[in-house]
Amino acid sequence: MKRIGSWYGNLLGICMMMTTIAVTAAAAPEQLVLAPLFSDQMVLQREQPLPIWGQAAPGSVVTLHLLDAQGAAITSASGEAIADDSGHWQITLPALPAAGPLQMEVATARQQITVKDVWLGDVWLASGQSNMEWPLSAQTENWQQAVKDAAYPKIRFLKVPNRVAATPQRQLPATPLAPSGATHWLAASAETVPDFSAIGWYFAKQNHLEKGVAVGVIDATWGGTVAQAWTPAAALWMLPAYQQAATAVIAQSQELAQALAQQIINKTPNQQPHWLPGVLFNAMIKPLVPYGLKGVLWYQGESNVDQAVHYHALFSTLIQSWRDEWQQPLPFLYVQLASYLQPKAQPAASAWAELREAQFQTLQLPATAMVVTTDLGDANDIHPARKKPVAERLWLAARRTVFGEAIIASGPVFSSLQIEGKQLRVRFEHVGTGLYSKDGTLRGFAIAGSDGKYHNATAKLEGNTVLLWSDKVAKPVSVRFGWADFTDANLYNSAHLPAVPFRAGEAK
Repeated sequence: MKRIGSWYGNLLGICMMMTTIAVTAAAAPEQLVLAPLFSDQMVLQREQPLPIWGQAAPGSVVTLHLLDAQGAAITSASGEAIADDSGHWQITLPALPAAGPLQMEVATARQQITVKDVWLGDVWLASGQSNMEWPLSAQTENWQQAVKDAAYPKIRFLKVPNRVAATPQRQLPATPLAPSGATHWLAASAETVPDFSAIGWYFAKQNHLEKGVAVGVIDATWGGTVAQAWTPAAALWMLPAYQQAATAVIAQSQELAQALAQQIINKTPNQQPHWLPGVLFNAMIKPLVPYGLKGVLWYQGESNVDQAVHYHALFSTLIQSWRDEWQQPLPFLYVQLASYLQPKAQPAASAWAELREAQFQTLQLPATAMVVTTDLGDANDIHPARKKPVAERLWLAARRTVFGEAIIASGPVFSSLQIEGKQLRVRFEHVGTGLYSKDGTLRGFAIAGSDGKYHNATAKLEGNTVLLWSDKVAKPVSVRFGWADFTDANLYNSAHLPAVPFRAGEAK
């Protein structure tokens, strides 16, 4: 905690040396403008109320109509609002079934905007750091073959530009702020798909093929970022580990805003502006609220490994704060960290294992699902090339958690531990029709006696249990599985999903 406070303090100290600037209200708009989220080729969430918003001259009456492919107005798909004193307006259409292509007409007495090629389908927010951001063409496994099968124009992506903000923003930028993309929707093609998030692409394709609807993915990602930057600073105030930093950001928001605008913050390691509490939420997530979503796809945690002890509370707070913003229990489907760094022959302490444990604990929240990827990692690369299996497992999680299908979507999960003399017996749930070791001798287990010293264990499958022993542990009391930065654990269930790493039997 001392280290956390110190680097935030240094970063914000730069802002405090600046002269406080007066804040002037932005001039109200004179023209009708849609929020940049609403552009040609967009996908709106089916079967949910549809908030549409933008700006207009204060007091203007704004009307909105959805039209079918023949240009006829869709019954009940219309609305009206009056722009408030700041020019903001919002119209919420009733829930509508999957459909398209449609047009959306928005008008005032003096101006009309027509948005074309609009579809009603499923919309997902993909967020986190680089492994979710990682584009298909960045040497992911079999990416060139994937591009050859990219002619699915009903799959659309919108890339949120990377930026930070000291306070919550109402709108995304109307023009691109980074070479990675502009704020508008793109339909899938051989030309566009290489730049899409690889996980997002494979997931969207499964959704489209299996549910037969248009699919939109909003990509709000930034490599090398921490979870606290994606969490509202006001929510972080409730967490002791982040309270001081969050309070400073809130109290000094004017100074911070000017420092960010002038890019004068010292960009030394661990003092990046995009690591500050709430700044990515403010700039990249808040402007998306309340766009209709089917759920959230999340892959992050690598940059929080050195603070794994705080991650369960932090990640839980992030999820709940986003749900509060959208005022609905958004499903959160997330990826547990893959194996990384050089494997060790003997059991050892592991910050990566502790972070994975914190991710597993977050399943205590409703409407969450986690996919295990320890078997998909790369000892030499924090960005594993195998992105398609990650997306396929996320899709299984979506089918069960979001669509309510009665399928196996999780690997084996620890259920109970029993001491049997010199042996331990571990029971699992989510086994399907049975357990198996994927490639030979069962690996990944370690046991310890009351001294807490772990040794690799011999493991034997017996039905839906695993029997463990070691000549070096006369009286075993605790067990760890897959507890390493890089693990070769190979226990699977009948759905061919890997077991969740765990530890059990240790003194609290």
